[in-house]
Amino acid sequence: MKFRLAMTGSALVVLLCAGCFKTEVVMGSEEGIPASAAYERSHHGGVFGLAEFSEPIRLDTACPNGVARVRQSTTFVNGLLAGFTFGLYTPQTYTVFCKSK
Repeated sequence: MKFRLAMTGSALVVLLCAGCFKTEVVMGSEEGIPASAAYERSHHGGVFGLAEFSEPIRLDTACPNGVARVRQSTTFVNGLLAGFTFGLYTPQTYTVFCKSK
């Protein structure tokens, strides 16, 4: 009974600590930035973001005309995965918007 209560309490803490956030970097003015993403990829990290498990995103090959905006976000599901693994696995999603010219 104590084990079940401890597991339920742990699951509740993980659910309450999971959250979403987004960081966005805009290069230049907001004019001419396309509404749809040119490139989107999951990035896998660990140990609270200190270790990288994925290759870096090559912005020069993803956007030959230049980068207009980069968005890094942690979805609710990504937060849950990080919470269940106690920060040992921390996935994030990167979205790149390319300049049209």
